[in-house]
Amino acid sequence: MREDIFALLHVLEQYRVPSTWAVVGHLFLDHCEKHDGVAHPDMPRFKADWYSCDPCTDFVQHPLFYAPDVIRRIVASPIENELAYHTFSHVPFSECNRTVAQAEIAEGLKFANKCGLTLKSFVFPKNKIGNVQVLKEHHFEIYRGANRGGRHVNQTFLRRAPLFFFTHLIPPPVEAIWRKGIWELPSSMKFQSDSFSAALPFRAKNGILQAIKENKIFHIFIHPEDFVANPALLDKFKRVLQFLATKRDQSQIEVTTMGRLAESLNKSGKWEI
Repeated sequence: MREDIFALLHVLEQYRVPSTWAVVGHLFLDHCEKHDGVAHPDMPRFKADWYSCDPCTDFVQHPLFYAPDVIRRIVASPIENELAYHTFSHVPFSECNRTVAQAEIAEGLKFANKCGLTLKSFVFPKNKIGNVQVLKEHHFEIYRGANRGGRHVNQTFLRRAPLFFFTHLIPPPVEAIWRKGIWELPSSMKFQSDSFSAALPFRAKNGILQAIKENKIFHIFIHPEDFVANPALLDKFKRVLQFLATKRDQSQIEVTTMGRLAESLNKSGKWEI
């Protein structure tokens, strides 16, 4: 996994494209241990067995649970990447109560602050939105919203089918939405290995061109583990970055992170309700 993350970082740096990385707070740790047989006893539980998968060892024995080296590499990148918060233990905020949400945020911010980091952006686990008020209270400025390039489950099949085809042909540009104290940024496209993977670069380029045409935002997101399952995916993404860099260098589009977008929106005062 680390090799894939570092390879992705290298490609982003090659084309000078900064990115926002959603990081689970537990990855800030280099080790943890059980107390009286309990992992993280101070953390309120979303479910009784929520921490049962935590090995309570260190990054040498279980490197997927601890990754301070990866965080340092992301932060040290010359392209000024951003770290976004993804809860401490990947708790679904759409299902947990306020007490759990408060603890999940406070715990991760504690370790981020020790590293001298201020987290402004938030990405909900599984992209399921909930406890937004808690984000506001902890001074987050923006979060990732629904994927506008996916299925519209609340619509009838006859309405959903053509929209599904169209949004896969041209992923929709989006605009940030002001939620009375925090910005919501819907996403345009998930770049993933699926039955449409051969068309991913074509679709992403169409989305970028449409965003330029409409003067909107093209918000694409990926999961690094997808590169593990499908190594060819990185080459496809590289083609998109090359196209994006060309348009940026021609001053047709600006490339930024979620946090810097929020800063710009706050300064502009162009708020949409």
